[in-house]
Amino acid sequence: MLKNKGSVLITVLILLLVLSIMVVSVAQQVLLQQKMASNLYQSEIMHQQAEVALLQAEQFVEHMPIDLLHADFTGEDGLYSYDANRDYHNPVMWMNNRLIHLPADGSNGDKPIPVRYMIEKISGFTDQNSGLSQASLLNSRYFRVTARSSDILNGSFVILQSFYRR
Repeated sequence: MLKNKGSVLITVLILLLVLSIMVVSVAQQVLLQQKMASNLYQSEIMHQQAEVALLQAEQFVEHMPIDLLHADFTGEDGLYSYDANRDYHNPVMWMNNRLIHLPADGSNGDKPIPVRYMIEKISGFTDQNSGLSQASLLNSRYFRVTARSSDILNGSFVILQSFYRR
């Protein structure tokens, strides 16, 4: 009889160990899923912020004064000449670009969210397949508009680009 009581104790301890391992494993999976959901949410927020900046930049191009439209873009105030090799991933490159402040959404506390955009004028480009007359093509200007939104806490960022003709 005493031998049976000892085997029951060992069996219960083994079951308790297996259950403890299962609980720890499930807890780790829940934490991982929570982090993944949080990252997905933050990615969507940054994408929407960059999209707002992109739209604001396109509106800026659409309402750009004629003298600025025909001027050289020298890199001041986020207005550049086209460069196919520009490094958009370098955060230092974004320091002098146009800054907009989106309203606080809670992800950055009560502070407005800084989002930047830049506009590049593309020279010497004509679109022969646009269906426009040659005079209309000569008066058109083409721009590459790039917006960047970043998460200060974890260093991730989203970059969106569009091409715009005016």
